[in-house]
Amino acid sequence: MDAVSFPILRLPQPALKNALRQMFLVEHISLSVLSAKAKQQVAKLNEIRGNIYLFVSSSMVGFNLRSKWIHFDLSVDLDKSTIEIRKHEAPRYELTNLSMPGFTAKQWIDHIGCVFLKNGNLTLLVQNPQRRMIEERYEYIREFRIVKLEIYSAEIQESPLYDMFPLLKCLSFGPFPRHQSILIQNADKFIFNESKFTLNEILLCNCSSISVDNQVTSDKDLNRFMKHWIKGSNHRLELFQYHCRPNNRALIVESELFKGIDYKVEQMDRYWKQFEIERNDGTKAMIAFGENGFVSFIMCVSPLVLLDVPNFNFFY
Repeated sequence: MDAVSFPILRLPQPALKNALRQMFLVEHISLSVLSAKAKQQVAKLNEIRGNIYLFVSSSMVGFNLRSKWIHFDLSVDLDKSTIEIRKHEAPRYELTNLSMPGFTAKQWIDHIGCVFLKNGNLTLLVQNPQRRMIEERYEYIREFRIVKLEIYSAEIQESPLYDMFPLLKCLSFGPFPRHQSILIQNADKFIFNESKFTLNEILLCNCSSISVDNQVTSDKDLNRFMKHWIKGSNHRLELFQYHCRPNNRALIVESELFKGIDYKVEQMDRYWKQFEIERNDGTKAMIAFGENGFVSFIMCVSPLVLLDVPNFNFFY
């Protein structure tokens, strides 16, 4: 006896594609588990765009997705093997729970990855302070392309993060002490977000981009950072950004910032003062600082230019 085909799948390809585009994520998930053909057709849309966040806790694996203009949270219950879909459409949200007989939690997670994420790059958020939690739940997420890791626990640093996530390019640190073994890795980017740091930690970093947000640092430390760079520290550095709320620190003072440093004034406008400094090997860097809602300092190493930096370009 021939298998029964679902009516929607009998539509001509253009009509089927148009029909699927009228649906939202809940309908796509429900349809995609019905058959291999339905799964294939939904996967072709690949409508998920922007940053994809992956959350891991002791009891669930969650995804934060955006489709069209709507924001979705998907949570897979690891004990019940069910999926909760929360659709956010300001100022309200809708909650849907799905289950599939015989589907394990791992199958749900793999299905979501195969149909909706494909080879998309993910940011993993780890908030549980226990190292063993991420290692125990690793089997659920090991197949994903995790390129950014946001960690809010010092203990997590004891895990072999670069072995577990070989595509890792960016680490974002919460307010806890960092391990030296993490800072000296050849990552592409480190983000210190509302995280107290020291100049010595920044000097240990061997990455191409460093971003420090919402922390107070002095003009003297920024001056020392530039002096170390001039002498040859961190040859991989392309971009350093520092932003702090103006109620937390005074404006940057040019004479203090460049004390003992040869520099050239390039341009000044209502938002930025721009300068050029040069490393001992002849490499040049542009420096910009100003007050544009934040007290900001940007150091951009040639051949990167300031107009390539979103936080600079936004106010230029």
